[in-house]
Amino acid sequence: MTLDCFPEVGEPIKLLNGPVQSVSSFTYNNASGIQTAWADYQLKTNDIPALIVPDFNGSWPTDYSYDKRGIIITYVAGYGDTHVDVPFELRQAVIIRAEMIYDGESRMLNSAYERLTASLRVGLY
Repeated sequence: MTLDCFPEVGEPIKLLNGPVQSVSSFTYNNASGIQTAWADYQLKTNDIPALIVPDFNGSWPTDYSYDKRGIIITYVAGYGDTHVDVPFELRQAVIIRAEMIYDGESRMLNSAYERLTASLRVGLY
């Protein structure tokens, strides 16, 4: 994800597409325009959406260049590495969706799909 500026003091960065497993890199363009890695943060994955906050008693960098999309955060999102990491309800929803595509939509299948996925929606999608 990219940002134009850091949040206000005390505000987190929200990682809207999740669940989030880890942050691969966090860089920003400093006041000289040089891309700088930043590691003085904590990733809070128990929150929905996941949050990035400065380390305890820390703060967001103040020496950034305010470049459009000058803050770049790369993160790994998803339930895990295997199908068993995916919640049962979501696996069932995939099967129902495939059946809806193959056999055509029905109110019963659509209702079942909506019930299964409603509680699992995280982020923008």
